[in-house]
Amino acid sequence: MRVVVHQFADLGHMPTFPLAAGQIIAAARLAPALADTTFQIETVRRPVEVQLGRYAQPDVLGFSLYVWNLQHSLAVAGAARSRFPDALIVCGGPSVPRDPQRAREFLDAHDSIDVLVFGEGELTFRQLLCRRAEGAEISDVAGIATRKDGAVVFGPPRPRIGDFTQTASPYLDGTFDTWLTDNPGSVSALLETNRGCPFRCTFCDWGQATATRVNDIPLERVFGEIAWLAARRVPYVYIIDANFGIRKRDPEIVAHIAALKRTHGVPHFCYFHLTKNATVRNLATVETLMQAEIGCHIAISMQSYEPQVLEAIERDNISLDVYEQLRETCAERGIPTANELLLGLPAQTLDGFLDSVVRTLSPWPADSFFLYPARLLENSAMASEAHRKRYGLQTCMSRVAVLQGNPGDTELEEMVVATGTMSVDEWRYAFFFGSLVSAFYNLHVASVVLQVIRGIVCDVRGWIEVLIADMHRAPDGSVFAAIRDDFDDLVDHLLAGNGALRIRRSDLLGGPWDAHELIGVRALLHYDAFCAELFDSTRRWNGADEKLSSAQLDELFAVQRLVVLSWPRRVTETLECQWDWATWWRDMRTSENSPPLQRGDSPIKLGYQPAPHLMASPNEHAFVLAHIGQVYAKQWRPELSE
Repeated sequence: MRVVVHQFADLGHMPTFPLAAGQIIAAARLAPALADTTFQIETVRRPVEVQLGRYAQPDVLGFSLYVWNLQHSLAVAGAARSRFPDALIVCGGPSVPRDPQRAREFLDAHDSIDVLVFGEGELTFRQLLCRRAEGAEISDVAGIATRKDGAVVFGPPRPRIGDFTQTASPYLDGTFDTWLTDNPGSVSALLETNRGCPFRCTFCDWGQATATRVNDIPLERVFGEIAWLAARRVPYVYIIDANFGIRKRDPEIVAHIAALKRTHGVPHFCYFHLTKNATVRNLATVETLMQAEIGCHIAISMQSYEPQVLEAIERDNISLDVYEQLRETCAERGIPTANELLLGLPAQTLDGFLDSVVRTLSPWPADSFFLYPARLLENSAMASEAHRKRYGLQTCMSRVAVLQGNPGDTELEEMVVATGTMSVDEWRYAFFFGSLVSAFYNLHVASVVLQVIRGIVCDVRGWIEVLIADMHRAPDGSVFAAIRDDFDDLVDHLLAGNGALRIRRSDLLGGPWDAHELIGVRALLHYDAFCAELFDSTRRWNGADEKLSSAQLDELFAVQRLVVLSWPRRVTETLECQWDWATWWRDMRTSENSPPLQRGDSPIKLGYQPAPHLMASPNEHAFVLAHIGQVYAKQWRPELSE
């Protein structure tokens, strides 16, 4: 037999090993009946006719479906049905609906598909291939839906895989050696050490195994895969476990990664999702990697700080107090953290969301947060009709900005834009608020001003609300008006159903940019003008009661301009100050409680040394991109020196 498995690439720029496709092929190769079968993996999005030309009379075509490749996969499957009428077309993956009625509707809508596979695919796909090789009936195979006598029929449920010796590793059995020959230059690898998740967050469908027991991949296989990646000098490893650190053996795994870094020089970065109720004990996994000079950070995904929201999404068993303690301990040990907030969750309010954004800010410059509009994923509880009605979820279809393939490729995702407790206008305001804070804080466009307002005045929310009001009435031609118009353009297209969360703008270095990046790039390209407008609004916010004195405010903006350079690039500069900003900046990062800002007995000179690659930028565009690049690489450290 000739079998082709498709796992069309996602949105990332970084070439990545197709783990799902590799795993079902590696498992199939264990069957003696399939010894003469040839396997082919397809990941690159090509025009449909070009894609079909890569097949040599296939017997089975498999597709792994997710939001970033669903429409393209269905288009290829439909064309393949006409070209190869006798091929068995099988679809699995997270976007295959598991609800029986939804599965029937899916098969009715896509008559090119012969079989839907539910849940884990390794054993099911192997059994389907064996039946196909034998010419035997497939309708009774466990874990599938198919057609028989004109009707959709379901096989019996298939238990989850508990013993992974029934499967195999595509890294170790030669599958990825072959694929790497055809796809040189892959720099990122997915590594699975266990499967399953004990939590039941309603917005999630992690590996279609939420609220389930966690089952371990054999440790010798995990160690073998890590060694395989190190030998091939793969620089980025993403451990895809839902809760890494939850197993007692996980410190042993990171110790093995660290040991190979010392002998092979890779990986450079290791990303993972720390277990959701992580404690200080779990930090050992991160510290081991950092000691081996492997880049990493802790993803602390609170999603919301509103108790009623956490209850609605079934995350109220995750302690906010433990999170705060963990974040502070990470800061003490020099471990960066990244938090996640979701906008559009059930029971979320505008007031509560704005407070959540402010609460996620920390005084430590290496920390970050990500703001995501909530999406409804197939098979998640939040996407069910019951949840939609109960929480009044209103949605629009957003285009997924696919970066590969044809410009005409269109993938869609369903995005929440209003709920029973948050109107569309409130959602829009919340999105703008969060995007502004993200640009100021994560991209460091105005991080010094923000940190002073956060630490000394404790009114980030009031400040941002004044800025938004000023942006809404800003005159055309101002930077504030351009930021407002960029954001409105993005959201208007989204709400009209023909937009994407990432857009390209020819006057903003192309892109594509997320909302906070649109703001950040616009501000950085016109930084002096932006700071002047920001100062005027901040002065109005400061008011007659002078939360900060006029002299402090003037000096604060001078410090901000010192550490975020505008084009043309400048050599190391000094600034003469009345207040000891450098000491305040250093002390602020040692505690969640802000230290007092002290006035010096005599003028204090501050200096700031720009990063060398900023100084070497040949033009304004390269200068801005270099700034954003150093931020995303966690290299931005504003070290004010006296």
